[in-house]
Amino acid sequence: PTKYKVSIRGLTEPAFLVFSQNFDGLWRLRNQAPLPVYSLLNGFRVERDGDYVIEFAAQKYVYPGLVVTGTTIVIMVFLLLKTRKSS
Repeated sequence: PTKYKVSIRGLTEPAFLVFSQNFDGLWRLRNQAPLPVYSLLNGFRVERDGDYVIEFAAQKYVYPGLVVTGTTIVIMVFLLLKTRKSS
């Protein structure tokens, strides 16, 4: 998963939201970078109740990469078929 939705209720003072994914600086909570917790977990400082979305920032490059890869494959197959017909 590259996206988590979290609801926090009953928070009376600022706290850390820690989730058990290996630490990676590309996770984001409202454009806030994570802090390492115990040197291996992701942690975010949360100051009030609310609904939060934690996303993996690098995921936004996956879909454009798939489009480029798919287009390249289509072009390669087209060129391969075209050179076969010419021979």
